[in-house]
Amino acid sequence: PVETRSYRMKIEGLDDDFERKALEDGGDADDDIRKDEQPTPAMVIRDAIADGLRQVEDRLRQAFEAGEVEPIGAKSQGKMTDSQRRIARSIIDELKGVQKEVADRLEKQILAAMNGGGDAAIERLNRQLIEAGMSGVSRSKISEALTRLAGSRAELVARSVVTETIERFVSGVGETFSMPGGDIFSRSSMIARTESARAYHEGQVDAWEQSGSVKRKHFLIAPAACQYCKAVAKKYGEGKKSLPIGEPMVKAGETIRGTEGGVMKVGMSSQATVHPNCRCDFIAVLED
Repeated sequence: PVETRSYRMKIEGLDDDFERKALEDGGDADDDIRKDEQPTPAMVIRDAIADGLRQVEDRLRQAFEAGEVEPIGAKSQGKMTDSQRRIARSIIDELKGVQKEVADRLEKQILAAMNGGGDAAIERLNRQLIEAGMSGVSRSKISEALTRLAGSRAELVARSVVTETIERFVSGVGETFSMPGGDIFSRSSMIARTESARAYHEGQVDAWEQSGSVKRKHFLIAPAACQYCKAVAKKYGEGKKSLPIGEPMVKAGETIRGTEGGVMKVGMSSQATVHPNCRCDFIAVLED
């Protein structure tokens, strides 16, 4: 959304986001628009995931060429045999160090995104409070619960990068020799956008809860949003029902019926984003 784009670019921005912004501002997409600037958390998350996927891909290719993994046609689709399970476990054990390295790199950046979300939340909140003729609030440090969440989230993502990728390949879910879920760049970029956005929103909620000035929120839809985000906006957008500040905007297992007739089942609960790569947000509802 326009209202929060400047905050989120610092957290979720990838190269193409800054290139697009440069063009919108009348510049050249080839300009070094981030010269002397630190990479965003999303950029580091993307690179960490890409590095992990490359190492997994290299090891799986070796296994395939050495005959450790059977040809695709000989595999039982979707369910591993005992033999396949042993092969997968052996490769997973071999790459435990890779999984831990990915998790460690992700945890630092998820925490950075959470802290960035908290800073943005207080700045946004103070603008609202001042407009309402009230005093601003100061930023509290990130809560211990959110710090722990960063660690568990990093481990979950690292598992999907290493363990689940290996299990899917060995069981024959992939129809050809390729990384399940698309090429490395696309997959790592999608995960980076999604996880940095999720962390940013959780940081906002944490800061607003600690401020004591915010109890509820409304959905804030992004331009050119999809039919599922539009459906959520019809329920929880401004002028509609508000939600408690800590309640997920969408919940795992929930089915969303889009405004164009589509149906989507939510995979993971989220404070504001509706689906992977979602750019939507929320806005604080102040206490009277």
